[in-house]
Amino acid sequence: MMTITSTTTTTDTDFLQLLTAGLPAALDLATATGSTGPDLYLVGGSVRDLLLRRPLADLDFSCRAQDIAAWETFMLRHFSGRFITLGQGDRTTRRLVAGDFTVDITPLEGPDIITDLGRRDFTVNAMAWDFRAGRLIDPHHGREALAGHRIIAVSPRSLHEDPVRILRAARFALELDAVIDIPTREQMRAAAPGLPTAPGERRGHELRTILTRRDGARGINLLAENGAIFHLFPALRPLAGLAQGNYHHLDAWEHTLSLLAHLDPLLTDNPFQLPPPDAEGQLALHLAGLLHDTGKAQTRTVDPETGAVHFYGHERFSAHLAAAVMKPLALGRRIRTQVIELIEHHLEVLLLARAPAKAKTFRKLVFRIGEPLPLLLLLTLADSEATRGRRHPERHQAVIRCGRELLEIYRAERQALITPLISGQDLIALGLPPGPRFGEIIHAVREHQLEGEIEDRKTALAWVRRTITTE
Repeated sequence: MMTITSTTTTTDTDFLQLLTAGLPAALDLATATGSTGPDLYLVGGSVRDLLLRRPLADLDFSCRAQDIAAWETFMLRHFSGRFITLGQGDRTTRRLVAGDFTVDITPLEGPDIITDLGRRDFTVNAMAWDFRAGRLIDPHHGREALAGHRIIAVSPRSLHEDPVRILRAARFALELDAVIDIPTREQMRAAAPGLPTAPGERRGHELRTILTRRDGARGINLLAENGAIFHLFPALRPLAGLAQGNYHHLDAWEHTLSLLAHLDPLLTDNPFQLPPPDAEGQLALHLAGLLHDTGKAQTRTVDPETGAVHFYGHERFSAHLAAAVMKPLALGRRIRTQVIELIEHHLEVLLLARAPAKAKTFRKLVFRIGEPLPLLLLLTLADSEATRGRRHPERHQAVIRCGRELLEIYRAERQALITPLISGQDLIALGLPPGPRFGEIIHAVREHQLEGEIEDRKTALAWVRRTITTE
């Protein structure tokens, strides 16, 4: 677990030293409050991070609403930029992005800082530094929870008042290597039905912070233990208890969780010697792994003669469901597209590995999948590990061999994957007028490229000239 140095015994003097080392303007802020100046508090994550001896990046301040303008003017003496307004109504935040720091100033929620802290999410985030008094305010024993690696809701209503805090509980459990205490877990379960009505952008933001980690599977498990994941993604609910047949030893939902559990170690150690994906790749992989079989409930059939279970076309249904559930989360078009592509193709390497195939077939698959191939191979390997049905060892080794062959082609042909052989400008230069025919020709060149019949730009242009001449 993370080492926390003397968190519970950090004195006010110790904390002030940490604060001034991380924020040179701290002494000026203390002077500005003076004995009669407006109150100002450093709150939430800023205090928590200082106690953890982490570098300050986000500065979260609270003060009375009528004093915000005065503190903005003061901050602008130390940070360049301009403040913008986030949120609406009574709960607005004034934010300034200045170099290495993001400065947020929010009005106190309630008449004083104690009331404000009592309305926050978890005790580790319910601490404040009082600049005027020069003391740390910790009414909910946040330092003790931080030292004990425990996530504890500030009040019995914390999560009901804001269900997105369910996702934050999972995030902080990962970030602080902490355990969510039992009453808070029970509160997560009770508040989970409110998740679908929470703003999609906030849900998406918290999911992103969980799933861009290399232990994202643990975050999903924390949300699965209390059923919150089914309220976040209702399409997953029918998978629970859905039997799958000979190739699987787990039901569809248990298989999904097993895939994610196998996926995380593969991010850093895999038989293909692929480097760890970047944060966006990890997000796409975790989402694809979570949603890859959502279409199985709609496509499950049982052969009346053999009793064999089939899920014909489930990858297309799963991709459609994934597109629908991701749309409100504001994750970005690139992530949505990548997740959909991974889900649509998630069976192809498994199927290719089951029977001997020609080199042309491998090449065609590489070109069809394109840049996401390394991610797809990690997803496929995790899927295979999580299946473990009939003849699993043989099938798994076949997947590894198949993946290595695909990667060999991918690495040799990567430039062709990234850069199309011809463009619309080339066709104009050849005398073709812009129109629908452009797309048809470019697509035809691509098809010949997939078959290995056109390998470079020169050959592609020659083919186009012949085609135009004979038309």
